[in-house]
Amino acid sequence: MHRHFTLPIAALLALTYGCNSNSRGDGNFTAEHTLEWRKVGDGSSFARLTANDGMNEVAVRCWPVTGRGFRCLRAGIMHSALGALTVAVADEPELPNLDIGFVSAGDGYSCGYVLDFTEEISRSGSTLVSNQIDFSRPRWSRSYVTSYMQKNGVAGQPYFKCLAIANAVKSGSLETIGTTTVTKAMID
Repeated sequence: MHRHFTLPIAALLALTYGCNSNSRGDGNFTAEHTLEWRKVGDGSSFARLTANDGMNEVAVRCWPVTGRGFRCLRAGIMHSALGALTVAVADEPELPNLDIGFVSAGDGYSCGYVLDFTEEISRSGSTLVSNQIDFSRPRWSRSYVTSYMQKNGVAGQPYFKCLAIANAVKSGSLETIGTTTVTKAMID
């Protein structure tokens, strides 16, 4: 078995993010951090943001969930980190008004792209396991992610079609998040 050196997406982004004084998550928001929403034909809402002098781009698409607020897909590109792409899903009580221009994967499953496609499972801000996808290491199955999370007590985002979404963004742009290419079924 070959071991691949992978720098988990969250760690790489955190290092880069922490080096940019304009992007601290300390509540110092400016007009560049305001999300402007537009409606999508399926009833969802889409917003796109470029922040931190163009170094960070984020796309957010939220679908209403009866009695729970919104289920939101976030994809972000950090141009200062080799164009690192992160894709994550989170539940929100309402449509977010502001964004720091940085996508941080919460607890559970997420994916991204930094030189190769990568999947990871995180807890409390730390990556527990990651998978750099190449010809010798295929993507994880839903059953693997579910089993790993259960056996290791990880609460959070379960498996979703993260890699399909990441590939759609890499093949197009963040604007792809707001098209029919990406559906709510992909994040359920």
